[in-house]
Amino acid sequence: MPITANGRSTLTGRVVEPETGPWTARIEVDDEDGLAFASGTVTVTTGLVAWVGTVTQGSVESGRYIAELVGGRNGLTKVVDAKFYHQATLAVIVADILSDCGEVIDPSSLANLAAFVPYWLRARGEARLALQAVADEIGGFWRVTREGLVSMQTADTYLPIPDLPVEEDRDPSRATIVIAPDEHPYARPGVSVGSYRIVTALTAWDGSSLRQVLHYHDGTESAQDQASMIAELARRANENALTYSRWYPCKVIAQGADGSLELYPDDEKVRGNGLTRIPLRLGLPGCKVVVTPGSRVDLFFENADPKKPACALSEQSATAAYSFVLGEVLTAWLATHTHPTAMGPSGPPLESPTLSTVLSVTHKLES
Repeated sequence: MPITANGRSTLTGRVVEPETGPWTARIEVDDEDGLAFASGTVTVTTGLVAWVGTVTQGSVESGRYIAELVGGRNGLTKVVDAKFYHQATLAVIVADILSDCGEVIDPSSLANLAAFVPYWLRARGEARLALQAVADEIGGFWRVTREGLVSMQTADTYLPIPDLPVEEDRDPSRATIVIAPDEHPYARPGVSVGSYRIVTALTAWDGSSLRQVLHYHDGTESAQDQASMIAELARRANENALTYSRWYPCKVIAQGADGSLELYPDDEKVRGNGLTRIPLRLGLPGCKVVVTPGSRVDLFFENADPKKPACALSEQSATAAYSFVLGEVLTAWLATHTHPTAMGPSGPPLESPTLSTVLSVTHKLES
């Protein structure tokens, strides 16, 4: 069965389909001018299987057209602007991402994106990163299908392929098998070949053979394919930065005379035996708050610095009392003010029993 690209016979080729992200390919075509690929869109076909992608690099050399391809429309590395959403579905958020970068959603994904989110900020950055944020929200992954569509899935089904090909080699130490399909390279990420659940697939061919090197799931919770492993290593390298960039809900144990709090975080990553003398940041210079023990605050680290823990009130914080700095002059004026009336000047104001608890004599510039 000949393998073609836009109807032209290919000499050699290879397609790499990862567990997550877009597939990539390299093909050599019997074409002297490359005009068949002028649009940039390429369909590589063998038997009943086809990959639809876009040329990222291409040139003619010695009567052959050599091209690098990526699944889809090559828009996932495009930078999309920041965008804020209120009461939107994840489907709307993904649709906007793909519209802004020129890609198209796989309709089978829509059922996985029906959830509403009360708030969502799409940060400025590459479209693939915006998609990954949504994938993390649904607890799943995204990839580009052979049809060139962006698929957002919560889990693979690992359905068996129609024809069971001949197994030529197997390496349990690397969790790989090599198969020789007769005509149709059905094996791809998310299907099963016999008892093997496939997570990545390399399909390679030349003038005489077609082979697939398949990486199967090893049964652990660790990343399975090379791209995911590299991403996991990068995440670990930045684990400290990520740890100190997060906010952590905490229970208030007590409050000191200086206003600082003793906290017991929910997350054991920062819990230890609790945190003491953590300053409370209110965003109002001179404002003082008495926080009720047992209520909730959010712990954070200023400038992601482990030496600078601080906390802020949350919606679940309970306060017993608060005071605002209004200055000594204003305090005195409120305590002694009189004003004219039809019967003469008013008398001194009544002593307010709460005045000292809501007003401070310290100027905000002195605090």
